Amino acid sequence: MANRPSQGRSRILKQAFLNLLYNSADFTPSGGLIGVKVGRAASGELVISFSNTGIGIAPEDIQKEMMPFGQVESKMSRLHAGTGLGLPLSETFIKLHGGRLEIASEINKGTTAPLYLPSERLGNGFLRHQN
Repeated sequence: MANRPSQGRSRILKQAFLNLLYNSADFTPSGGLIGVKVGRAASGELVISFSNTGIGIAPEDIQKEMMPFGQVESKMSRLHAGTGLGLPLSETFIKLHGGRLEIASEINKGTTAPLYLPSERLGNGFLRHQN
């Protein structure tokens, strides 16, 4: 039972990862690329970066996309039913871990969404899968 809180925290972090992967897949046309990179920032933070060559988001619309139910209207977004909660929930989940989510995007070039987690998340086995 001692692992219960850690399992719950791991679950919401996994959900954030899934949301970011789903968005990459959903808004990248056939033949596009989706990538995930894992590394360490100069500050020691764990960085997991999700990227795609999808439709992108205009820089001025990123803030709207980060709001609950905020969706930017585009031809491709109209083809995809969604609630507009994936990015805001991911950001909230990451913040619960003391981290942050950044979004950089350009229309018709794609989006990069690096998330940063504190370095102390690396040393205690927190990110390891627990049965």
